[in-house]
Amino acid sequence: MVNTIGTSLASRLLHSGLSVFALLVLLMAGLAGPARALTEDDWTALAVQGSTTWRTSVGDRIWRHLQSNHSAPDRAQIRTGTSGHAVVARGLDRIEVHPNSTVLVTARNSGDGTMEIYQNSGSATYTVEKRPAGTFTVRTPYVLAVVKGTQFTVDIQEGQTTVSVTEGRVSVSDRRDGSTVDVTPGQAARALAAVPGLEVNGIPSTSVPKGRPGVGAPSR
Repeated sequence: MVNTIGTSLASRLLHSGLSVFALLVLLMAGLAGPARALTEDDWTALAVQGSTTWRTSVGDRIWRHLQSNHSAPDRAQIRTGTSGHAVVARGLDRIEVHPNSTVLVTARNSGDGTMEIYQNSGSATYTVEKRPAGTFTVRTPYVLAVVKGTQFTVDIQEGQTTVSVTEGRVSVSDRRDGSTVDVTPGQAARALAAVPGLEVNGIPSTSVPKGRPGVGAPSR
């Protein structure tokens, strides 16, 4: 009976678009339970693999090893090395941080339910609970992704940033010229470091610029 339930659950989760690593994390987290009481702003490391460290803020010079079932405080910066991989969660929101990536997790305006993530480099997959528009934002050095409730991946490589959507809808903006486009499942928006503007699935966006471009994300 237990094996049958486990197999059924694994099948449903795999079809939801989660990676095998994230799937194993969720199953282990359900068996292990929380290691200790957490504050509402803490991020829990559901599982950690390889070289993964964190620090309390961008200005902190001390990097600490991130361990499974431990927590990182609001505004902590998480960094993975070549072999690093981590899944962290706060409430129903989950971030899967892939190798060679740097992400700053924050519930900056937690009083009104707004959450902002600063992704400085590498790749991360976000699974976000349903929420009002504009209350979950991922900022990169020159791209802004605003979501309701969805699953999407932000990939920062040398010379370009890509936002690809698995589920839901993501509003992607180039913070330099303000151009904006909605990205739906199966689509990917790309911005080049050398030239402002967005393209979706290789086709240049014709969005009308909206508002004033934002400032850059915090440095590593």
